[in-house]
This record gives sequence, C-alpha cells and structure tokens, in this order.
Amino acid sequence: MGLFEFFKPKSNSRQFVSETAFNDNRDRQMQMTPQTLEQLRSLNVTTDKELKLEYFFYTNTADKAKQLEMIIYYKLHTA
Repeated sequence: MGLFEFFKPKSNSRQFVSETAFNDNRDRQMQMTPQTLEQLRSLNVTTDKELKLEYFFYTNTADKAKQLEMIIYYKLHTA
C-alpha cells in the first residue's frame, strides 16, 4: 500500500482501512522502529528525556472522529 492509498475510493463497507492495509502499515512501522530509536540516540535523546508525541488518524465518518475526541478529552481531564 502506497502513501496515497488512503485517498483512493473505498468499497461500500463502512470500514475505512482494510485489515490487510492496516496490518501492512503496522508491519512497516514496526520495521522502522529500530531506525527511529537509532536516530533518537544519535540526537542524544535518552530514556530520561520526555518528548512530545503528535499523531493523526483517518476515519470515514465525523461521528467516529468526535467519539475519539471525547475519549481523549476524558482521559486528559480525569487522569
């Protein structure tokens, strides 16, 4: 699956990313983990340093996005 596969029309199912595409992407991310850690070490990032993590996600409905927003808000404000 290429970088822009997400923008291709999907089937009529309500699933935004197929299980195969999800697994392929996860596998690629796992393969990159050692490289990421090596790069962080080369920048003197150690286990005692805190870093900000930014992430994004794709969804096929605004309702799903709103649900995730509410979950994150709840976790941030009730921890």
